[in-house]
Amino acid sequence: MTSTEELPKLYDPRSVEEKWQRYWLSEEVYRQVYRFDPNSKKPPFVIDTPPPFTSGELHMGHAYWNILNDVVARYKRMRGYNVLLPQGWDCQGLPTELKVQYIWKVSKDNPEHFRVKCMEWTELMISRMKEMMIKLGYRPDWEQFEYRTMDRWYWACVQRTLLNLFKRGLVYQKEFPVHWCPKCGTALAQAELGYVEKDGLLYYVSFYVDEKTVEVATTRPELIPACQALAYNPKDSRYSWLIGKKAKTPI
Repeated sequence: MTSTEELPKLYDPRSVEEKWQRYWLSEEVYRQVYRFDPNSKKPPFVIDTPPPFTSGELHMGHAYWNILNDVVARYKRMRGYNVLLPQGWDCQGLPTELKVQYIWKVSKDNPEHFRVKCMEWTELMISRMKEMMIKLGYRPDWEQFEYRTMDRWYWACVQRTLLNLFKRGLVYQKEFPVHWCPKCGTALAQAELGYVEKDGLLYYVSFYVDEKTVEVATTRPELIPACQALAYNPKDSRYSWLIGKKAKTPI
């Protein structure tokens, strides 16, 4: 006696994916196949990916890069490599602070309470992002190599590395112009900036060189007092006389 099961008319990817993910977990497929073995004699292959920020949820950019990393990791495993694919979480301060202030309406008046709420927000976002990564089928070595940049052992590693670089003369301190947010009261990294194109004015300013002048065009005349050098097209013979000269700023 046989029985037949009617196939569904529509494919439901969520139910099918959840079914197989539960099966893989119950059979410990991930632990057996995806676990990095430090004692293995196989050639190692390490994919050290930059950890995503934990101020928000997973977006298409995360999904895109995670899939690429996962494809490379799976290919290398099939080629006989001992693959290390860690998963970190970049618990950066400023974006999280802004989210906690804007969404949870938590003030900085009580710094200790504010830090606690920032950590709660970070853990909430990590749990959501991890859940989405698992649903995508992305499989780093969760069991052995998941880390947070706010873990104390991670702080120690960063501090030790910085001290080693300093002792080797590779770290120095100088004065440089930085991007500054007056509202947040902090310097901004290049990755935190956004650019907007708009119409503006082009100012023509004359710099003094000996008894002559050199006309320079700029959209930022307020930066002229800090100007350190003038650049020109080396193929333009009109300005070859400037080589080795010193120019005087007009402001």
